[in-house]
Amino acid sequence: MEITKQQSELEARAIQDQTFSGPIFAVAQILKINETDAIAMLILILVLVLEPLSIGLTVATSAAWMTQKITQKEKPQGVPLNKVLMALRNQHNLTVGQLVKITGRKKPKTCEAWLNGTAPVPVKALQAVRAWANGQKHSYNVTAIKNNPERNQKGRSKG
Repeated sequence: MEITKQQSELEARAIQDQTFSGPIFAVAQILKINETDAIAMLILILVLVLEPLSIGLTVATSAAWMTQKITQKEKPQGVPLNKVLMALRNQHNLTVGQLVKITGRKKPKTCEAWLNGTAPVPVKALQAVRAWANGQKHSYNVTAIKNNPERNQKGRSKG
């Protein structure tokens, strides 16, 4: 009799511990299934949900790393384009407005960002500024010779 009393107390305590141990056992009691079956179903659900997510995360991470490696290889190792643009700006005293017109940009903030070094200078924009600068050098030299009569007279007297 005493053994059965102890056994029933232990069973009551085990049931009480299981009810306070978590939602898995509560769901098992609601669905009236065995606790071990509930745990097995939970593990199955976790595997079915989390395994594809982990595979997707692995694939996405690998793809991100590969694109990062490719972009690092594509970067030119020469002088940064921002520095070239700054040199051209200083050489020709270009304003932001002139850069906007030369490069065909619609927003002056873009050119300001190039000059501040906060945005990379596109190759085509730098090519447009170089073409403009080459045209300016040529036209500047021609007008300087035309407008300098002393130089023209020296050139005539020598020849």
